[in-house]
Order: sequence, then structure tokens, then C-alpha cells
Amino acid sequence: MLGPGRLPLGDSLLAHQDIGVDLHGMAPSRIGPRVGQVVEAILELAVGGELLPGDRLLEADLARDLDVSRESVRDAFRELESMEVIVVSPSAGVRLADVGTTRLRKMLKVRLLLEKLAAAELRAATAEGDAIFQPLDEIVERMRAAAADADRPALVRLDLAFHRTLCELSGNEALVRAWDQIAAQLVVVLSLAIRRRPPEVIVASHVELLHSLRFCDCSVQLDRTLDLHALDGLLAMNLEDFVDRLRQQRLAVPA
Repeated sequence: MLGPGRLPLGDSLLAHQDIGVDLHGMAPSRIGPRVGQVVEAILELAVGGELLPGDRLLEADLARDLDVSRESVRDAFRELESMEVIVVSPSAGVRLADVGTTRLRKMLKVRLLLEKLAAAELRAATAEGDAIFQPLDEIVERMRAAAADADRPALVRLDLAFHRTLCELSGNEALVRAWDQIAAQLVVVLSLAIRRRPPEVIVASHVELLHSLRFCDCSVQLDRTLDLHALDGLLAMNLEDFVDRLRQQRLAVPA
């Protein structure tokens, strides 16, 4: 499936299905279940760290490992290419898209604008009382538990869940739909970022963001918190170099 070498599928595809964002619901509803199965399997491999940006995906191996037709795999590739999760090249084949700074900045700026709008609309709704923040409180508590267990795949799902819930709580359905358009790309980025930083730091950043959402009366200060959380902090990690180090570590492990 992946070059060089095959990476395992199987039970890992269903691990932690009940935690955070269910990747088994991330494939577009318009596509068939077999195609969706392939889309979700590839995202699961990214979450588990088994698939890195630049890794090649092999149609025949995916079809065999997932017990689907090669046509279903090709259709899944088309969906993932439209989501900008993979790139397809006649010479290089099908590969997970890179996380170069230029491409990453463009996507994260869109994410940041959406989440700033969500935060502003959520702050405007705080007249309903503190209970509006309860879903975010619950996600943060689950993040603490995942961090205590050093369960990074769970943290990826919960990180996604936190930010999608923020958008949902804004009450703006168009905003949620727009956020969903970049969610699959975020799976790849957050999977790397959460491997790059200590779990407790990931949790602390969400605690800080939630505190700002709840108590910050200054929109400028809240925007700065979001700038660091959703854009500047991720760009500062230099994920492209981190991927190179992970690939070297993988090659150093005996087959």
C-alpha cells in the first residue's frame, strides 16, 4: 500500500472510534460506503502516524488490504485529491500531500478566519449563560485523560472535535460547512503537530483558548490567542523538517 514497505491496516482503523471526531464520518456522504471506507482508512493511517506527507499510496495494496475493488480505491483517490489531502502525479504516483510552509499557511489562514468568526459569534451568545461552554469543557476533560495516557491518536480526534464544536456552537451552519471543507487537511496537520509537542502542552493550549473564549472581553486579545493557537504556533513547528526526521527514524528501524 505504501512505499517503501507496507504498513498495517486492520484493527487500527477502528481504534478509538468513540473518541472525539469520528473519522468514519469524515468521508463525504455523497460517495458510496466502499469509497468512504478507503478515504477513512487513509485518514486513520495519518492519525496513527503510519502515513507521512510524501508517502506513496499504492492502489493494488489498498484494494487488497481493505477488500475493496481497485475502482473504489481510484474513486477514493479522486475524493482525497479534491480535499487536497493527496497529490496525484504521473511520475510520482499518489502521495500524501506535503506540509510545506506556503501551502500550510494558506490553509491555516482560512481555518483561522473561520474560527475567529465562530469565536465572535459564540461570545455574542454568552448571554445564554456559562452552560453554552459545557461541550468544550467536556472535550478538554477528555483531552486531559488522553494526555495522561499519552494517547496521541485520541488527542488528534479531540483536538478536531474541540474546534468543530466551537464552530457548531456559533450557530452558523454555513461556517460549519466551510470548516468541514478543510477538516481532512487538518487531520494530517494535527497528527504531526500532536506528535511534535508534549501532550500536556496540547491540553494547556486548549485550556487557555477556552478560558479566553469564556472570559475575554477584548476581541483583540481573543484574536491574538487564536492567532497563536491556530496559525502562528503551528507554522513555528516547521512540520516539514519534522516529517523528514520521522522518515529517517522509520528507515532506521529494521524491517
